Amino acid sequence: MNGSKTHKHQVAVVGGGAAGLVVAFGAASAGIDVALIEADRLGGECTWTGCVPSKTLIDAARRAHEAQNSGPIGIDVRAVEVDLSRLMKHVHDTSAHVALEESADRARRAGISFYPSFARFDDHRTLALDTGERIRAKRIVLATGSRPRVPPPLRGVRHLTNETIWDLDELPRHLAVVGGGGVGTEMAQAFRRLGSEVTIITDVERLLPGAHPDASDVIADRLLSEGVVIHTRTRVVSAAEGDAGIRLAIEDGTVVEASHVLVATGRDASIDRLDPAAAGIDIDEGGAPVLDDGLRTSQKHIFACGDVAGAGLTHIASAQGAAVLANLVSPRALAADTGITRWAVFTDPEIAQVGLTKHEAMGRGLDIRTTRIPIGRVDRAAVSGATRGFVEAVHSRTGKLLGVTIVGPNAAEWANQWVRPVSKGRRIAELVFTPTIYPTMGTAGAVVAYEWAEQRLATGWLGKVARFLGRTRMWLARNP
Repeated sequence: MNGSKTHKHQVAVVGGGAAGLVVAFGAASAGIDVALIEADRLGGECTWTGCVPSKTLIDAARRAHEAQNSGPIGIDVRAVEVDLSRLMKHVHDTSAHVALEESADRARRAGISFYPSFARFDDHRTLALDTGERIRAKRIVLATGSRPRVPPPLRGVRHLTNETIWDLDELPRHLAVVGGGGVGTEMAQAFRRLGSEVTIITDVERLLPGAHPDASDVIADRLLSEGVVIHTRTRVVSAAEGDAGIRLAIEDGTVVEASHVLVATGRDASIDRLDPAAAGIDIDEGGAPVLDDGLRTSQKHIFACGDVAGAGLTHIASAQGAAVLANLVSPRALAADTGITRWAVFTDPEIAQVGLTKHEAMGRGLDIRTTRIPIGRVDRAAVSGATRGFVEAVHSRTGKLLGVTIVGPNAAEWANQWVRPVSKGRRIAELVFTPTIYPTMGTAGAVVAYEWAEQRLATGWLGKVARFLGRTRMWLARNP
């Protein structure tokens, strides 16, 4: 396909990441004539520069760390050598394997018209491609993702982002990580475990500021124990390149001499290349499209989903894509609902959050109670040697679940079993009767529920009634 031909489609999707693929494949399955426009590889950030490569690297770093620290249980490994070039090949191979389900050939087989090109608006219904072609569509979906946000002091020096760190072929001598959120914290621990010196610089008061404060403290203590240097409540004020690498002057007066700098200070919506003004799309102060509850822009036939719409997480992007798909076929505008809060940080130990933390619930003025157990109360965690972490359920006075915070081994995996009970507002007592395999981390739900029941029975009228009935029943019982 080339030249200046205009192609007409019912729906045009710009961007082939998680959200765009949900819309494109879903629309094609519904018999809609859909065009998918993507200049880079299908799969988006998650497959190529986000979730998949980062978790592959984290897994490798965990293996190296466990090999080096298994002496206390009687397993001694004399030396661990990291070949970063081979490791990065493994990372890229893993991304390529995942991408097999997201290929252009598969899209074409599904009935999608695929255009490998950048696009920009000619008008509110027409997209001009780099090939000289045009796409005209009744509905247009923007799923163009986001790009790394780089603070001004670091723009003039060599720096890495989550998009470029996978091109490394040698282990950084000293990696300075600017940003203490999920990406920065995960990569800091991973590279420290692989053998780099690591320093984190963040302008917030604690690592992972969106997490439960106690969870943040567990991760900070763990990173410090592994040798990561952490500077909080400060920022980089100047940066310069020298013979030894990159010299960072930070606000608290410290100077950090790093061989490499990873910038992990957030991301901005990537939409300006589309020239949204040509389509009459309103943009907010942060550079993102202004959207209504149904993810419609100011042009009601143009939708946005994924990171360009503020998703930030792959599962939220996919849920937004599904919401847009529903609005494409629905006769009336439906409010997008991506479900309750659910996220994880893949440090060691992992942090997983489903629903509200106790601080968020209190901030909303809710009358809440919490039931908390240390991670060591879960037998599977104990046999794995986990000593730091906890499970904290947030619930109403009567036990209606509002959220759970989990800090422990593989927390992201077993947090999934809490999504339905929390989203449906089930009673915590129901977890006692949820069958699980023993010994697994999933038994934590029952342990928390038993703890809640014991607290209820130990104090208050319910316990008094239970004890009275129990004693009465035994008094009335006949002797054997």
